[in-house]
Amino acid sequence: MPAERPLRPDPTPDDAALAKTLMAESVTATLAVIGLDDLPYTALTAPGLTADGQLLVLASDLSVHGKALKADGRLSLLFTGAIDPDHPLTAPRLTISGRAVLAEPSDRESYLACQPSAALYFDFGDMQLYLIKMVSAHLVAGFGRAVSIPPVMLKISLAPIP
Repeated sequence: MPAERPLRPDPTPDDAALAKTLMAESVTATLAVIGLDDLPYTALTAPGLTADGQLLVLASDLSVHGKALKADGRLSLLFTGAIDPDHPLTAPRLTISGRAVLAEPSDRESYLACQPSAALYFDFGDMQLYLIKMVSAHLVAGFGRAVSIPPVMLKISLAPIP
């Protein structure tokens, strides 16, 4: 009789590597916030990474998600790998949950290295760069493989659990 697989296996270094790859190689991610009306709201965002692998998000104070980040800061980011149109749910995906805090001015260059086209609007007065303080990470590595990854395995800034 084959050994039973645990329902929630422990994350492996390969899981952490896949999660980091998804973050580093994703040109866009889905950003979910708590809107000013206390309802969930999602938007498309272009994330970046600091030199030490922390997530960055740029948002306008004029946008729904920018207003929500400024007011509350709680967020979730969904990164996805290549999607097979015949089997879309087999794509690897990573959900990061955490809090956004204003990034340091020194993070500007890191963000623009990841998202060079943002240089066109980065310095507009309504734009804010946020650093993501991770609370949790959950990786679905295709069908039948889902793990929670401790943020320390991703070497990303940690945030206290709210």
